[in-house]
Amino acid sequence: MRNQGLPRQFRIIRPADYALVFAERRSFRDGLLIAHIRHNNLPHSRMGTAVTKRGRTAIVRNHLRRILREAFRLERADLPAGLDLVLLPPRACKSVALDKTRGSLVRICRRFEESSA
Repeated sequence: MRNQGLPRQFRIIRPADYALVFAERRSFRDGLLIAHIRHNNLPHSRMGTAVTKRGRTAIVRNHLRRILREAFRLERADLPAGLDLVLLPPRACKSVALDKTRGSLVRICRRFEESSA
């Protein structure tokens, strides 16, 4: 069986990379997702998540991270290259649907590209 996970090169892992995104970010949101985005000068986009503990158990936080990661993995080919995205679910959110998250991610990236042009 083929591994269909998100390869390490497409993830923001180092704290310094997260700090760069938060320092140089442009934030976009809709009802399902908050995204902090910056250009990364790489040939591919990377994503990271930031899910707060406030009012959420570890099980809920991990579920939200998995959904966000899967949405990015499935939409990666259609997203613009060369972006760092840190994705956050809204504070009150305890559950998200994958199909809605995928649509939200695409809409937010489109808005970023339109505003950058």
